Amino acid sequence: MEKSPVVFSSSSDGSSPKPGAERFRGKFLIILFTIVTFLVSIGGFAGFWFLYRLYQTLPTLSQMQNIEQALVSRVLGKDGTLVHEFSIERRFWVSIDKIPLELQNAVISIEDRRFHKHWGIDVRRIFGAVVVNLVRGGYAQGASTLTQQLARNVYLTSRASMIRKLREALTAVQLEACFTKREILELYLNQVYLGAGVYGMEAASLYYFSKHVSELDINECATLAGLIQLPERYRPDKQANIKRITSRRNKVLEAMLDMKLIDKQTAATVAALPIQSNPQKAVSRVGAYFTEMVRKYVADKYGDDLLYNGGLTIHTTLDPVAQD
Repeated sequence: MEKSPVVFSSSSDGSSPKPGAERFRGKFLIILFTIVTFLVSIGGFAGFWFLYRLYQTLPTLSQMQNIEQALVSRVLGKDGTLVHEFSIERRFWVSIDKIPLELQNAVISIEDRRFHKHWGIDVRRIFGAVVVNLVRGGYAQGASTLTQQLARNVYLTSRASMIRKLREALTAVQLEACFTKREILELYLNQVYLGAGVYGMEAASLYYFSKHVSELDINECATLAGLIQLPERYRPDKQANIKRITSRRNKVLEAMLDMKLIDKQTAATVAALPIQSNPQKAVSRVGAYFTEMVRKYVADKYGDDLLYNGGLTIHTTLDPVAQD
């Protein structure tokens, strides 16, 4: 007896899709792929255009290689004594060779431990700061390197925004390409604001301790390094700040100890010392009419910018004794 052939037919329960459904699915995938490709292309182009426009706002190579910091201009009397000063930012330039190694180490320890290892931005530190800030539920730790701080102080504003942070990072990378680490540190130590209207380590040393930066001891070095974070809140010439700056100085010492830049005995000995500020006396105003004549003469001949920012030494015929 002959067997009947078995016939398989498509049905709704587990059967193969109809040809029309296959064509629709194929068209849908092609359209979806086209849309995704278009969106990715638009996003990539927008990102490229954004970075290009951002790059155009960065300092030029010439500006990068010729950083000019505002310096105090001094008027000297006939006997060489200081008669008057003209400035907008109170800053005196000093070579890094005259800045104690203890001060250099203190600043690097508390502000940027990986300064000699990164290339302008510290990726490891950025991720660490993000984790700390997330854990503490707010802004608890920054991630700016010394180079980024220098870029912000010289070329940018302190206004916080994502665009400014991007410009700061890109400018820091450019600075690292233009200068050696030693040169960047020298620029930073002469640029940084340290409270009371003074900028740079020399001006701060003169203002707070009445001595040149080259004469500072390790206690004073750690104190100045501690000022960088919150200059007005930590400035040691205000009695109300002594407790805060003492705690901050001790943190600087701990950071130096962690980096093995000082030993335990030195850290303990310095931490036990008081912070004693010896503010510099203000320059006495001698011969107001005479110095006004000097100001007008120099401003007319060389311009206000050079007078107030050029770090001039102006020798005059004024005899302070006879004036008195």
